[in-house]
Amino acid sequence: MAIIARFGDIAGRRSDVMQGVKARGVVEGGLLAASLATIALLSMYIPYVNLLWPLPIALVSARHGVRYGVMTAVAGALVVGLLVHMMTGLFLFLSGGLVGVALGECLRRGVSAGRTLSVSTFFALASNVLTIVLAMAVMQVDLAELNQQMQDGIMQGIDMIVAMTDDEASRAQMVVLGESLMQLYKMMLPSVLLICSLITAVLNFVLARVVLARLGMETVSFGPFEMWRFPSWVLYLFVLSLVGLYWGDKWADEMLITVSWNVQLTMSFVLFVQGAALLRYIANRNVFVKKIWWLLIVIALFSQFFTTMMVVFGGIDMLINYRNFLGKQV
Repeated sequence: MAIIARFGDIAGRRSDVMQGVKARGVVEGGLLAASLATIALLSMYIPYVNLLWPLPIALVSARHGVRYGVMTAVAGALVVGLLVHMMTGLFLFLSGGLVGVALGECLRRGVSAGRTLSVSTFFALASNVLTIVLAMAVMQVDLAELNQQMQDGIMQGIDMIVAMTDDEASRAQMVVLGESLMQLYKMMLPSVLLICSLITAVLNFVLARVVLARLGMETVSFGPFEMWRFPSWVLYLFVLSLVGLYWGDKWADEMLITVSWNVQLTMSFVLFVQGAALLRYIANRNVFVKKIWWLLIVIALFSQFFTTMMVVFGGIDMLINYRNFLGKQV
């Protein structure tokens, strides 16, 4: 009987511990659901604050599991729906809920940083596409109508600018420029969505790691930026995109041009990051370059020439592994 009583006492203690853990998850989820509503309200006045909507969901998922993350996302969306509008809550849930749950689960399982970022970016991209499709369905807007509205908006802007002058040649040039910008926007939309999804994933990953570290939870991290190196197939895709642009222009194939342009823009972004990593590697070994490293990066962001040079540096590093070559030389 004494042994049975002992086992009963142990079982009771475990039950109390489990109830305490569940209660803690519910409490944290409730508090972070309130923070979701705060972020949604701030996004109405401060641009891009809604990019942080996945963060509280990721924190709950990382600490207590997917179930609590989903409940937090649903609760936050309901609160936003009651305070603002139900469609606003639904859009925020679709655009940030999946990303937060995926990111939190990867951090909870200790998945590598690169894979965590890839999974989070994929869900962010899927969420953005799903949100756009739902918004178009709710507003009953088709692609042709949306395209026409954008063209009308650009033409109205051109008319306002040209109205200040009576030069017919200037008006013709502005019309051509507006049509070119419209065509460029339509071609760049897929790659822009991908890059925005990547920015969302990186931002929430970095902030989640900082908060979880303060809470005493160890998480995965990237290696030093100077050692970042992407696979060589990025360079192959970049070259293929240039070939696609050449033949697409020669054959007047709009689909080939659009696909090649988006691949080139995405791969250029990756090559730019690798070029910046190579420059950081050099800066850590050269006092003068180290002092102006940030200045060079800022100039590269605003200068087409320096941007191209950074992409070229990244491509050269992929071909010859320049950092490894320097290490052998030393």
